Amino acid sequence: MKALSPVPSHLLAPAAGSDRLNRESAGTDKGLRKACEDFEAIFIRQMFQVMRKTIQKSGLFGGGMQEEILTDLCDERVADEIAHGRGIGISQALYRDLAAVSRTDSQRRDVRQGLCRVS
Repeated sequence: MKALSPVPSHLLAPAAGSDRLNRESAGTDKGLRKACEDFEAIFIRQMFQVMRKTIQKSGLFGGGMQEEILTDLCDERVADEIAHGRGIGISQALYRDLAAVSRTDSQRRDVRQGLCRVS
């Protein structure tokens, strides 16, 4: 039986210009916030999978591949709802730290390009 990938396929594609800020999104942090929420959803889903392994199967529903697929899909949906709702705090912490690093990097780049003065 082939295991389902715990990472959504749209997150596996390489990011265009990932080593620098995208010009279109330079004024907004929506992309960064969404990436942080998506990371939190993946983390929550992994946590659900590990927690499920500790539960003894009852055999009430027969098990099998269908049950595993349905359980995995349900876990993914619940994890997405949690992460894109209030979350558990991981996305907020990541966003805060990565936004600060992003601002610092853009300021350094501006200084190197001579776009702003250092006092």
